[in-house]
Amino acid sequence: MDLKLSINADELARQLAVDVKDLNDKLEVAIQSLALQAHAWALEMSQNALHSTRSTYADNLKFVELSKNIYEVQLLEPAMWIEEGMSPHSLVPDLLRRNAKVAKDGSFYKAIPMERGKPATETPQASQNLEATLRAELKKR
Repeated sequence: MDLKLSINADELARQLAVDVKDLNDKLEVAIQSLALQAHAWALEMSQNALHSTRSTYADNLKFVELSKNIYEVQLLEPAMWIEEGMSPHSLVPDLLRRNAKVAKDGSFYKAIPMERGKPATETPQASQNLEATLRAELKKR
């Protein structure tokens, strides 16, 4: 979403009967403050709405000053899929793309890493369910 705000400081100063330079200085501070608040709001919304992707989103949300009094809150490419979503696809190629290993009997096996030590709020529900299923099956065996 693009938001563009233009203010004619000369006309505003004339209507308010104040010094143009003083008004410009105050507007510059207000513009920067508004841009910083927009960045903080986006970060706060991500903290409240996201769970396992929260850190990826926060790391890629940037506040950039493009030029004097022109600011932009950017979400970098590595996190754009969080905003835009992914098209439906199979995860099998993604899992198999990583280096498969060869067992002593010549068969291939794949080690699928599971991150440990993360808080439950940052662990996807699917991973929690998979871990519980694997633990239950290993206990049976």
